[in-house]
Amino acid sequence: MDLLIETWENEGGAPVRDFMKSWEQHDYDPSNKMLETLQERRGKNPLKPEEVKKIKDAYEAISHNLNVGNERELADEILHNLINDHRTLQQSFWKTIFMVMWDYADTFYDPRNGGAVEACKKIRDAFPDGFYMPLI
Repeated sequence: MDLLIETWENEGGAPVRDFMKSWEQHDYDPSNKMLETLQERRGKNPLKPEEVKKIKDAYEAISHNLNVGNERELADEILHNLINDHRTLQQSFWKTIFMVMWDYADTFYDPRNGGAVEACKKIRDAFPDGFYMPLI
């Protein structure tokens, strides 16, 4: 763990030694609040169960490709499909991604996902009034 923390800090990540010490003193996961919020939203979810399954399956395919190191190829494939989609749907795609990033900025993190959370915080902070992306 010390090597991971040292590498994280050397690459410009937020200092995490104090954070990790603080985390070790607690037996709870602060992200539970985010999970509770998501469960509440999902209870009002208008998506049909078969659509939820398709989204889960798509995410699992993305996650698998990330896990085996196909980040560039995955990004290229997503971009290829995105730019060939209807312009309104392209904007809706990004609006959805920004919504995810906005909420992800409040997710509990450690050195494994800290860069992503910090990047999402910077993006959210750059747009304090949110994102205006109309459905046209």
